[in-house]
Amino acid sequence: MNKKVVLSVLATAVVASMAASAFAAPKTGLYIGGNVKKFYSNDTLINMTKDARATYKNELKTIGFKNLVYVNFKGQGATIQEMIDLGVKVAMADPLKQSDFSDLYSVVNNDGTISGTEDARSKVDPTTPGELKVESVEAVNGKTIQIKFTTAVLKSTVVESDGTLVDNAISLASLGSAPAVTANSAFAELSEDGKTLTLTAPGPQFFNGEYAVTVTAAVTDANANPVAAYSGIVKNVDTVRPTVKNVTYTDNATAVVWFSEPLKDKGSVVLSDAGATLATFNPGDDFITVDLSGAAAATDITVSVVGAKDFNDNLVSPNPATAVVKKDTTDTVKPTVADIAAISDKVFTVSFSEKLKADPTIAVGGTPLVWDTNATISKDSTGLVYTVTLTNPVSGLQAVAVSSYNDLSNNPGDAYSKVVNFAADTTAPTVASYKVEKIAGVEYLVLTYSEDVTPINAKTINYTQVVDGVESTGSIVTAAGNFSLYNPVSGKSKSVKLDLSTLVNGQYTLSLPVGLVQDLASTPNNARQQQAA
Repeated sequence: MNKKVVLSVLATAVVASMAASAFAAPKTGLYIGGNVKKFYSNDTLINMTKDARATYKNELKTIGFKNLVYVNFKGQGATIQEMIDLGVKVAMADPLKQSDFSDLYSVVNNDGTISGTEDARSKVDPTTPGELKVESVEAVNGKTIQIKFTTAVLKSTVVESDGTLVDNAISLASLGSAPAVTANSAFAELSEDGKTLTLTAPGPQFFNGEYAVTVTAAVTDANANPVAAYSGIVKNVDTVRPTVKNVTYTDNATAVVWFSEPLKDKGSVVLSDAGATLATFNPGDDFITVDLSGAAAATDITVSVVGAKDFNDNLVSPNPATAVVKKDTTDTVKPTVADIAAISDKVFTVSFSEKLKADPTIAVGGTPLVWDTNATISKDSTGLVYTVTLTNPVSGLQAVAVSSYNDLSNNPGDAYSKVVNFAADTTAPTVASYKVEKIAGVEYLVLTYSEDVTPINAKTINYTQVVDGVESTGSIVTAAGNFSLYNPVSGKSKSVKLDLSTLVNGQYTLSLPVGLVQDLASTPNNARQQQAA
């Protein structure tokens, strides 16, 4: 169940009301969760005495719709809030799970007295469809194996921050003469829906033979439910020969020839035009790059690949394999500078009429900028707008000069200069909106600010929590693994995401400290008070 959040800001406090776990059972009636934990059968609901009904009404006022679960005669259940939000049919569609329960429920009689308890957990099949299990393990090619799960897994339990497989989460033991593959060093990539984990053998290692695959309980879903124990054997005997798949172009003078799988050896590459050259190839690449800068224009150039092999020494098919590339010179229009605009005393943008082959040369106030020394540069998703961030601020009217820039067809643009006014940005970024979103099976609090921001590590976010009526405090320390930009474009975004997976279900008040984020001018969010909405 997705957490539902109500956000307000008061002295930089973010108030998050996270829905408690759903309570459900196959026995027909109403289950009240939270700190009440009572079960009312249909008969009790219909025939309650006046005093019992008064108690019942008070309990409903205390708990709220999100902790009221009704179970019908088919054993289907959902919270009343879900029924309101989604409609009864949709809300009742999900199967019941043991993980929906945390305690026993007191059974209420018609007169309000208690007679025993209802153990709903014991009446739910522990292997109910929808719980986390390994669905299949399949060989893709000599470098790759895919593990598919029935539901989304928590990314942090399978993928390390460096992109390798989490230690001891999954083991791969070679059988017989199969070459060993170091599982904990394998590269791991989780699909967007969190259900498919792709493992790629590291470096020169490859799969060839049978492997015992074990998935341990260290792999969990977003609610910390472990995967059902799994062990099996996958046979990865790659006899499929690699083929040329297609050709793409980075620009008019750079062609990329793609193969159907990673290559161990590119073999010999022969180009029909002596002016064309082959760029560097690295074992494990599934492509080769051809530089057409010195080649004849508008002429078919044949790329012949002889003796290329995949990691199981399967030769390319056919051998030789060929592709045809061409240097395009139909574009003769020069690129131009469309605009230059100052954002702050350290940040400005330069907009171009078309995409560039390489970063332009820029000077501010007569001082040339050296990228990654006295300035950094990045471009937006369109490739037309470059954002320049100076290491040291400047002030007042400054001439910004742009030169030495070429479009993708290598047409040079004319030098351009404009005087712009650089002024310090002293406006602190503020929270504009928020939401809780499940990303690859993990719930995050997404904060959107009034401008592009940068998340800051090692900041302590204090919180108070109310779980089953008991209040306590805690904190989250921001780090690269739990606090990052949300959907960045060219490294920039107005939104950040905070991993909520370490928090148990309950109600929370999170206090956002000063300097949790800062804008592109390094101005941090501040502590100015804002009336709660």
